[in-house]
Amino acid sequence: MKRVRLTSPYWIARVRERGGGHFRIEVGVATEGFCEAYESLLGLLWKPENSEEYSACEVADQADLTCWIHQDAFSFLDRAERTPEGEYLFFVGGVGRLRLAIEDGEA
Repeated sequence: MKRVRLTSPYWIARVRERGGGHFRIEVGVATEGFCEAYESLLGLLWKPENSEEYSACEVADQADLTCWIHQDAFSFLDRAERTPEGEYLFFVGGVGRLRLAIEDGEA
């Protein structure tokens, strides 16, 4: 099982307060201004309604949280650049930047 490491206390608190302990990572279209649109990762609260296309991941040091990563997001992450610390950084509307690392967890 994969494990997600979050470095944002604000995002962790939002997931607990508003996401029922669940959040998901999906690929979608993000917009900037009135006419720029680009493919990006999206961080969304709550468990997916149909979890067949998602992998449930534990969240390191947060036993009460679960991250659901869509299969398309893994493909996107394979092409994405990481920070020097090995993390992924992307924008979440209404929250700000989300920084996370995906690592192999215990089987």
